[in-house]
Amino acid sequence: MKIDSPDILHKTEAGGVAVNISSVQEAEAKFKEITENGRNYNPQAKINGILIQEQVPPGDEVIVGLQRDPVLGTQIMFSLGGIFVEVLKDVVLKPIPLSREC
Repeated sequence: MKIDSPDILHKTEAGGVAVNISSVQEAEAKFKEITENGRNYNPQAKINGILIQEQVPPGDEVIVGLQRDPVLGTQIMFSLGGIFVEVLKDVVLKPIPLSREC
């Protein structure tokens, strides 16, 4: 379970993630807990609800995004995801469209 909010980027830090839910009662309790945690973390946050997603096997987590710069144009961003994007600050920005030379 994961909080669905465009205003809460660091969902784990906000207490907005729960895993290994094994019953309906636990899901109901975690729904309330995650929602409350999100409101405490950012009282102005728009909370759309809670996402229920399958836990995927461990692997490499990445982040991909777009950045629009008025001078450089649109660029694609790529980095290790999760906490690593913040800790390592090793992000690659490349102009799009990409080519093999990039």
